[in-house]
Formats: sequence, structure tokens, C-alpha cells
Amino acid sequence: MSTSHDTVTIRPITGPDEIALFNRLPYTINHELDDDLADKRRRPEWMWVAVRGDRLLARVAWWGRSGDDTPLLLDILDVDDTAEDLTEVAQALYETAAKQVLVPGAVPPEYGRFIPADWREDPDAYRAVRLRMGVLENTGAHLTVERLRLEWNPTAGVPTPDRRLAFRPVGDTDELIALMTRTLDGTLDAHSRGDLAQMSPHEAAVKHYEQEFATYSSPREWWRIGTLGEDGEPVGFVVPARNA
Repeated sequence: MSTSHDTVTIRPITGPDEIALFNRLPYTINHELDDDLADKRRRPEWMWVAVRGDRLLARVAWWGRSGDDTPLLLDILDVDDTAEDLTEVAQALYETAAKQVLVPGAVPPEYGRFIPADWREDPDAYRAVRLRMGVLENTGAHLTVERLRLEWNPTAGVPTPDRRLAFRPVGDTDELIALMTRTLDGTLDAHSRGDLAQMSPHEAAVKHYEQEFATYSSPREWWRIGTLGEDGEPVGFVVPARNA
């Protein structure tokens, strides 16, 4: 489908042959798109562009688990920030694509984006973030949560182990879910708080486990429970993993 918008063409990409076109706008996950298409976490009909001639003005794309018929997340909404104000183009692009990609009447998938931690202090980053948020706010969306994403670099070394703590493997799924249930008491996590408004802590923990942890393909032997000393009481857990 192609829609003309003041000489702008809005359409889905034709397939992997147009990834180079789609990636003309920079973003941190561009290098993943080829594999996502090959593994069917994305589909060409979920990846749309707004072009004027051969120039890419804006793009939008959804992501889903391999084999799913509907997308799980909106994770790309980009605009050529070096050009003129393209807010109207981005708005038309999103609304046109959403009508074709999303199930009518269903709650749209969440939008997630990696942005600089100091985006409020950087005028260019602030303008870019506000444009994208504004497009979705115009459709009724609202900010759910803002998180800091931390990264460990090997050159930083590792801290000296705390002698109070010991780590052991997770016994079984029930043990981990029981610990997850306990951590929901007083949680500040936005998604967990939303779940707790509709279900019990145990039900929320089961949902989190089944929809996230159970889908990880990395070894469960990596998962650890932290205890106060050897054979002591659990004080927390860590789930090193690779998600989809």
C-alpha cells in the first residue's frame, strides 16, 4: 500500500533488499534488523518508510517473537532530524502503518526506545525525543516508565566480593517464583505495579516468569540466588540471560 502525503510516499519495505534504505536513519539496533527479518521476529509488512523521491524522511517498525502473527513491541520510530520539521510526516507514517499492522480495537503495543541518559540537557536529543513522544501522544499514548540502562565494561574490572554474600544455583522454578513474589512487595517497577492492580503478587510473578524468563534461550545454569553466607537465607536473585 502506498499513500501520498504532500509528495511523500508512505509504504512498507519490500523485503530484506530494502534494509539498506531502512537503515539510512541511524539507531542503535540497526545492525540487528537483518537477523530479525531472517528469524521472523520482524516482517517487511511491519516495517514502513516515508520517502520523498529516494530520500528517507521517517520510518517505523514493530518487533515480535518468532512465529507470532502480531507484533509485541513498537521499537523503531525515527525521523530525519537534520531536515525540516517532519512531525506531520511522522504522524502520517505512524497512523497509516498502524492501521495496516495492528489489530483494530486492540491496545497498541508499547513503544520502547534507547535514548541518552542526559537527553533533557542536550537540546538536539531533547527535540528528537519530544518529537517521537509527541507523535504517539497524539494517538492517546502516555509515558509509562523511564529506566536507566547500565553497562559493564571489562576494563572496569570487578569489585571485591562481599564476604557476607554467597551464591548458589536456583533450585527449581517454584523456588524462583516464590522469590519473585516476595520482591513484588513495595516494588517501584511500573509494569509490575500495573500487574498488581489486576492480580495477586503470585499471579504477577508467574506471568513475569512465563512471559519473560521462560523464553530465554541462554543456560539456566547461569541463574543464581544470593544468600547470607553459605546455606543462609535468600536475599535476592540474579538472572543473567540473553533475551530475544
